[in-house]
Amino acid sequence: MSGTVLITGANAGVGIAATKVFLSKSWNVAAAARNPDTAADLKQLQKQFPERLSIQKLDLDKHDTIQEAVEGAIAKFGRVDVLVNNAGYGLFVPLELLGMDAVQKQFEANVFGPMRMIKAILPHFHTAPKTYPPRIINLSSGAGWSGFPLASAYTASKGALELFSESLRFELAAFNPPIQVKVVVPDGGISQTNFMSTSASMLPDVSKASNMTDEVKETYKSYMATVFKNFASMSATNMEAVEVANRIVEAATDDKPDRLRYFVGPGGKPSVLLSKRFAGPEKEDDMPDDIDGRFIRVSNQILSGGTLH
Repeated sequence: MSGTVLITGANAGVGIAATKVFLSKSWNVAAAARNPDTAADLKQLQKQFPERLSIQKLDLDKHDTIQEAVEGAIAKFGRVDVLVNNAGYGLFVPLELLGMDAVQKQFEANVFGPMRMIKAILPHFHTAPKTYPPRIINLSSGAGWSGFPLASAYTASKGALELFSESLRFELAAFNPPIQVKVVVPDGGISQTNFMSTSASMLPDVSKASNMTDEVKETYKSYMATVFKNFASMSATNMEAVEVANRIVEAATDDKPDRLRYFVGPGGKPSVLLSKRFAGPEKEDDMPDDIDGRFIRVSNQILSGGTLH
Protein backbone atom coordinates (compact mmCIF):
# COMPACT_ATOMS: atom_id res chain seq x y z
CA MET A 1 0.00 0.00 0.00
CA SER A 2 1.21 3.50 -0.85
CA GLY A 3 -0.42 6.87 -1.21
CA THR A 4 0.09 10.45 -0.10
CA VAL A 5 0.81 11.55 3.46
CA LEU A 6 0.88 15.05 4.97
CA ILE A 7 3.27 15.23 7.94
CA THR A 8 3.47 18.21 10.29
CA GLY A 9 6.74 19.07 12.02
CA ALA A 10 8.56 17.21 9.26
CA ASN A 11 11.86 19.09 9.43
CA ALA A 12 13.43 17.25 12.39
CA GLY A 13 13.28 14.29 14.75
CA VAL A 14 10.39 11.91 14.24
CA GLY A 15 9.01 14.07 11.42
CA ILE A 16 12.07 13.81 9.18
CA ALA A 17 12.47 10.12 10.09
CA ALA A 18 8.87 9.42 9.07
CA THR A 19 9.36 11.38 5.86
CA LYS A 20 12.32 9.17 4.95
CA VAL A 21 10.51 5.92 5.75
CA PHE A 22 7.41 6.87 3.75
CA LEU A 23 9.57 7.88 0.78
CA SER A 24 11.43 4.57 0.98
CA LYS A 25 8.07 2.82 0.60
CA SER A 26 7.14 4.80 -2.54
CA TRP A 27 4.73 7.20 -0.86
CA ASN A 28 4.24 10.81 -1.85
CA VAL A 29 5.03 13.07 1.10
CA ALA A 30 3.85 16.61 1.79
CA ALA A 31 6.33 17.62 4.49
CA ALA A 32 5.13 20.61 6.50
CA ALA A 33 7.60 22.74 8.44
CA ARG A 34 7.52 26.06 10.25
CA ASN A 35 10.61 27.37 8.40
CA PRO A 36 11.04 25.52 5.08
CA ASP A 37 13.93 27.80 4.06
CA THR A 38 16.09 26.43 6.89
CA ALA A 39 14.97 22.80 6.59
CA ALA A 40 18.25 21.57 5.11
CA ASP A 41 17.48 17.85 5.47
CA LEU A 42 14.13 18.23 3.73
CA LYS A 43 15.70 20.21 0.90
CA GLN A 44 18.31 17.51 0.40
CA LEU A 45 15.60 14.85 0.29
CA GLN A 46 13.64 16.92 -2.20
CA LYS A 47 16.60 16.81 -4.58
CA GLN A 48 16.46 13.01 -4.41
CA PHE A 49 12.67 12.80 -4.73
CA PRO A 50 11.56 15.91 -6.65
CA GLU A 51 8.30 14.33 -7.81
CA ARG A 52 7.33 12.66 -4.54
CA LEU A 53 8.32 15.20 -1.88
CA SER A 54 6.68 18.59 -1.51
CA ILE A 55 7.68 20.97 1.27
CA GLN A 56 4.82 23.03 2.71
CA LYS A 57 5.08 26.00 5.05
CA LEU A 58 3.06 25.41 8.22
CA ASP A 59 3.11 27.44 11.41
CA LEU A 60 0.42 26.22 13.80
CA ASP A 61 0.48 29.65 15.47
CA LYS A 62 -0.56 31.22 12.15
CA HIS A 63 -3.88 29.65 11.37
CA ASP A 64 -4.02 30.73 7.72
CA THR A 65 -0.98 28.55 6.97
CA ILE A 66 -2.92 25.44 8.04
CA GLN A 67 -5.41 25.68 5.17
CA GLU A 68 -2.62 26.71 2.80
CA ALA A 69 -0.56 23.63 3.70
CA VAL A 70 -3.53 21.30 3.15
CA GLU A 71 -4.43 22.95 -0.16
CA GLY A 72 -0.78 22.93 -1.28
CA ALA A 73 -0.48 19.19 -0.64
CA ILE A 74 -3.69 18.47 -2.57
CA ALA A 75 -2.62 20.72 -5.44
CA LYS A 76 0.71 18.91 -5.73
CA PHE A 77 -0.49 15.31 -5.48
CA GLY A 78 -4.22 15.40 -6.22
CA ARG A 79 -5.12 13.63 -3.00
CA VAL A 80 -3.98 13.26 0.60
CA ASP A 81 -4.70 9.86 2.13
CA VAL A 82 -3.09 10.19 5.56
CA LEU A 83 -2.57 13.13 7.93
CA VAL A 84 0.19 12.75 10.53
CA ASN A 85 -0.06 15.32 13.33
CA ASN A 86 3.53 15.16 14.55
CA ALA A 87 4.36 18.80 15.35
CA GLY A 88 4.52 19.67 19.04
CA TYR A 89 6.80 20.34 21.98
CA GLY A 90 6.95 19.95 25.74
CA LEU A 91 7.19 22.48 28.55
CA PHE A 92 9.02 21.21 31.63
CA VAL A 93 8.45 24.04 34.07
CA PRO A 94 6.60 24.18 37.41
CA LEU A 95 3.11 25.57 36.91
CA GLU A 96 3.73 28.40 39.38
CA LEU A 97 6.55 29.66 37.16
CA LEU A 98 4.54 29.43 33.94
CA GLY A 99 2.63 32.33 32.49
CA MET A 100 -0.79 31.33 31.21
CA ASP A 101 0.25 32.51 27.76
CA ALA A 102 2.89 29.75 27.78
CA VAL A 103 0.28 27.19 28.83
CA GLN A 104 -1.99 28.42 26.04
CA LYS A 105 0.82 28.01 23.50
CA GLN A 106 1.46 24.48 24.77
CA PHE A 107 -2.16 23.56 24.08
CA GLU A 108 -2.13 25.43 20.77
CA ALA A 109 0.75 23.25 19.56
CA ASN A 110 -0.28 19.90 21.04
CA VAL A 111 -4.08 20.01 21.01
CA PHE A 112 -5.64 22.90 19.11
CA GLY A 113 -3.12 22.66 16.26
CA PRO A 114 -3.99 19.01 15.51
CA MET A 115 -7.68 19.87 15.83
CA ARG A 116 -7.32 22.67 13.29
CA MET A 117 -5.36 20.43 10.92
CA ILE A 118 -8.09 17.79 11.12
CA LYS A 119 -10.89 20.30 10.57
CA ALA A 120 -9.03 21.70 7.56
CA ILE A 121 -8.55 18.31 5.89
CA LEU A 122 -11.87 16.62 6.70
CA PRO A 123 -13.79 18.11 3.73
CA HIS A 124 -11.15 16.56 1.46
CA PHE A 125 -11.22 13.25 3.33
CA HIS A 126 -14.99 13.06 2.82
CA THR A 127 -14.33 12.79 -0.93
CA ALA A 128 -12.05 9.74 -0.56
CA PRO A 129 -12.81 6.67 -2.69
CA LYS A 130 -14.58 3.91 -0.78
CA THR A 131 -11.70 1.55 -1.53
CA TYR A 132 -9.17 3.80 0.22
CA PRO A 133 -10.38 5.04 3.64
CA PRO A 134 -8.30 8.02 4.81
CA ARG A 135 -6.48 8.02 8.14
CA ILE A 136 -5.59 10.56 10.80
CA ILE A 137 -2.55 9.73 12.95
CA ASN A 138 -1.91 11.80 16.06
CA LEU A 139 1.48 11.57 17.77
CA SER A 140 0.93 11.36 21.51
CA SER A 141 3.26 10.38 24.36
CA GLY A 142 3.50 8.09 27.35
CA ALA A 143 3.16 11.40 29.21
CA GLY A 144 -0.47 11.35 28.12
CA TRP A 145 -0.95 8.39 30.45
CA SER A 146 1.19 9.35 33.45
CA GLY A 147 1.93 12.58 35.24
CA PHE A 148 5.57 13.68 35.09
CA PRO A 149 7.37 16.15 37.36
CA LEU A 150 7.62 19.66 35.89
CA ALA A 151 5.29 18.61 33.06
CA SER A 152 1.84 19.60 34.27
CA ALA A 153 1.05 21.61 31.13
CA TYR A 154 2.67 19.10 28.75
CA THR A 155 1.06 15.98 30.22
CA ALA A 156 -2.30 17.75 30.34
CA SER A 157 -2.01 18.56 26.62
CA LYS A 158 -1.08 14.99 25.68
CA GLY A 159 -3.83 13.57 27.89
CA ALA A 160 -6.26 15.87 26.10
CA LEU A 161 -4.98 14.69 22.71
CA GLU A 162 -5.46 11.06 23.76
CA LEU A 163 -9.10 11.43 24.72
CA PHE A 164 -9.83 13.79 21.84
CA SER A 165 -8.56 11.09 19.45
CA GLU A 166 -10.50 8.37 21.22
CA SER A 167 -13.72 10.35 20.94
CA LEU A 168 -13.12 11.55 17.38
CA ARG A 169 -12.79 8.00 16.06
CA PHE A 170 -16.45 7.35 16.92
CA GLU A 171 -17.62 10.40 15.00
CA LEU A 172 -15.57 9.65 11.89
CA ALA A 173 -16.34 5.92 11.84
CA ALA A 174 -19.93 6.83 10.91
CA PHE A 175 -18.95 7.68 7.33
CA ASN A 176 -18.61 5.47 4.28
CA PRO A 177 -15.74 5.05 3.87
CA PRO A 178 -14.92 5.55 7.55
CA ILE A 179 -12.13 7.96 8.38
CA GLN A 180 -9.80 6.04 10.66
CA VAL A 181 -8.20 7.71 13.68
CA LYS A 182 -4.93 6.32 15.03
CA VAL A 183 -2.63 7.36 17.88
CA VAL A 184 1.09 6.56 18.01
CA VAL A 185 2.36 6.63 21.59
CA PRO A 186 6.14 6.90 22.11
CA ASP A 187 6.70 5.64 25.64
CA GLY A 188 10.02 7.14 26.71
CA GLY A 189 12.60 9.57 25.36
CA ILE A 190 13.52 9.80 21.69
CA SER A 191 17.01 10.39 20.31
CA GLN A 192 17.73 12.66 17.33
CA THR A 193 15.10 15.20 18.33
CA ASN A 194 15.29 18.78 19.56
CA PHE A 195 12.54 18.10 22.09
CA MET A 196 14.49 18.65 25.31
CA SER A 197 16.64 21.45 23.90
CA THR A 198 13.49 23.29 22.86
CA SER A 199 12.08 22.82 26.33
CA ALA A 200 15.34 23.91 27.97
CA SER A 201 15.31 27.13 25.94
CA MET A 202 11.98 28.00 27.55
CA LEU A 203 13.10 27.55 31.15
CA PRO A 204 12.43 30.68 33.20
CA ASP A 205 14.98 32.37 35.42
CA VAL A 206 13.66 31.35 38.84
CA SER A 207 15.61 34.12 40.56
CA LYS A 208 13.54 36.71 38.67
CA ALA A 209 10.18 35.25 39.63
CA SER A 210 7.92 37.77 41.32
CA ASN A 211 5.68 37.22 44.34
CA MET A 212 7.91 34.45 45.69
CA THR A 213 10.05 34.28 48.78
CA ASP A 214 13.69 33.33 48.45
CA GLU A 215 12.88 30.04 50.17
CA VAL A 216 10.29 29.14 47.53
CA LYS A 217 12.68 30.09 44.74
CA GLU A 218 15.47 27.96 46.17
CA THR A 219 13.12 25.01 46.60
CA TYR A 220 12.13 25.20 42.93
CA LYS A 221 15.73 25.59 41.77
CA SER A 222 16.86 22.57 43.75
CA TYR A 223 13.90 20.45 42.67
CA MET A 224 14.29 21.35 38.99
CA ALA A 225 17.99 20.47 39.09
CA THR A 226 17.17 17.07 40.59
CA VAL A 227 14.44 16.32 38.06
CA PHE A 228 16.58 17.28 35.06
CA LYS A 229 19.40 15.13 36.41
CA ASN A 230 16.97 12.21 36.54
CA PHE A 231 15.76 12.98 33.02
CA ALA A 232 19.37 12.93 31.83
CA SER A 233 19.89 9.47 33.31
CA MET A 234 16.71 8.26 31.60
CA SER A 235 18.08 9.38 28.23
CA ALA A 236 20.44 6.39 28.25
CA THR A 237 17.44 4.24 27.28
CA ASN A 238 16.06 6.57 24.60
CA MET A 239 14.55 4.99 21.51
CA GLU A 240 15.60 6.03 18.01
CA ALA A 241 13.38 8.40 16.05
CA VAL A 242 13.10 5.82 13.27
CA GLU A 243 11.46 3.38 15.71
CA VAL A 244 8.62 5.84 16.15
CA ALA A 245 8.56 6.55 12.41
CA ASN A 246 8.13 2.85 11.66
CA ARG A 247 5.11 2.69 13.96
CA ILE A 248 3.62 5.71 12.21
CA VAL A 249 3.98 3.95 8.87
CA GLU A 250 2.44 0.81 10.37
CA ALA A 251 -0.54 2.85 11.59
CA ALA A 252 -0.88 4.33 8.10
CA THR A 253 -0.78 1.02 6.25
CA ASP A 254 -2.01 -1.91 8.34
CA ASP A 255 -5.33 -3.68 7.85
CA LYS A 256 -6.65 -3.05 11.35
CA PRO A 257 -9.35 -0.39 11.03
CA ASP A 258 -10.53 -0.80 14.63
CA ARG A 259 -7.11 -0.42 16.20
CA LEU A 260 -6.61 2.96 17.86
CA ARG A 261 -3.22 2.98 19.60
CA TYR A 262 0.30 1.96 18.58
CA PHE A 263 2.70 2.00 21.51
CA VAL A 264 6.46 2.11 20.97
CA GLY A 265 9.30 2.06 23.49
CA PRO A 266 13.02 1.28 23.51
CA GLY A 267 13.47 -2.21 22.11
CA GLY A 268 9.72 -2.47 21.58
CA LYS A 269 9.08 -2.94 25.30
CA PRO A 270 6.62 -0.91 27.38
CA SER A 271 7.97 1.04 30.33
CA VAL A 272 7.41 -0.20 33.86
CA LEU A 273 5.22 2.84 34.43
CA LEU A 274 2.97 2.19 31.44
CA SER A 275 2.77 -1.52 32.27
CA LYS A 276 1.60 -0.67 35.78
CA ARG A 277 -0.95 1.83 34.44
CA PHE A 278 -2.52 -0.96 32.38
CA ALA A 279 -2.05 -3.71 34.97
CA GLY A 280 -5.65 -3.77 36.19
CA PRO A 281 -6.77 -5.56 39.35
CA GLU A 282 -4.33 -7.84 41.14
CA LYS A 283 -6.85 -9.26 43.60
CA GLU A 284 -10.46 -10.31 43.19
CA ASP A 285 -11.75 -7.61 45.51
CA ASP A 286 -9.57 -4.82 44.08
CA MET A 287 -11.37 -1.52 43.75
CA PRO A 288 -10.38 1.37 41.43
CA ASP A 289 -8.82 3.17 44.41
CA ASP A 290 -6.59 0.15 45.08
CA ILE A 291 -5.43 -0.08 41.46
CA ASP A 292 -4.72 3.65 41.26
CA GLY A 293 -2.96 3.63 44.61
CA ARG A 294 -0.50 0.98 43.44
CA PHE A 295 0.18 2.92 40.26
CA ILE A 296 0.83 6.15 42.16
CA ARG A 297 3.25 4.41 44.53
CA VAL A 298 5.20 2.92 41.62
CA SER A 299 5.11 6.27 39.81
CA ASN A 300 6.61 8.01 42.84
CA GLN A 301 9.40 5.44 43.06
CA ILE A 302 10.26 5.46 39.35
CA LEU A 303 10.11 9.18 38.67
CA SER A 304 12.24 10.03 41.67
CA GLY A 305 14.73 7.29 40.81
CA GLY A 306 15.32 8.35 37.23
CA THR A 307 14.50 5.17 35.31
CA LEU A 308 11.48 4.29 33.21
CA HIS A 309 12.61 1.01 31.65
